[in-house]
Amino acid sequence: MAVVASVVIDTLTEQFLHSIAKELGMESETSAMNILRTYLENRNNIDMVLKQIGRKGSVNRILVIGQTGAGKSSLVNLLAAKKVATVCDGANGCTFKFETYQVDYNGELFELIDTVGLNEGSKGTVKPKDAMKMLIKFIKGNKRGFSCILFVMPKGRITESFEKNHMLFCRTLLI
Repeated sequence: MAVVASVVIDTLTEQFLHSIAKELGMESETSAMNILRTYLENRNNIDMVLKQIGRKGSVNRILVIGQTGAGKSSLVNLLAAKKVATVCDGANGCTFKFETYQVDYNGELFELIDTVGLNEGSKGTVKPKDAMKMLIKFIKGNKRGFSCILFVMPKGRITESFEKNHMLFCRTLLI
């Protein structure tokens, strides 16, 4: 067992940190402290995160998906209780890659993951087929999984494109 800050790192916590190291492309021999320093946006959260991992075995991860313009980035900002994600109301989407925002809420760390929008027009920044491929690759590549997946849709009726995306998502990724 190693001691980092004022928290003892047990074997399960160490294993969890090394799974994060793999996601970050770090060497397997990297120390727990170096993994935490690279992983955390705010290094003042080290004690909090170690306690959380020791207690729960994980970090809360919320994946926010949906079509372009549905309000994914706005929802991330709402959940974070501050502006962390860029929002725009232009013709094309403004999230071009997967962005993770770390938020401390009541002494626990949450990873809010904003995703590329689905069903952007053919002239958009990320083609619809590419966006779906990126999403599938991202989800399958995240071995730690997600605590919650929020599928955001615009206000109004359920459209055919929403139904297709939702069914494809459920069949491909959740089964």
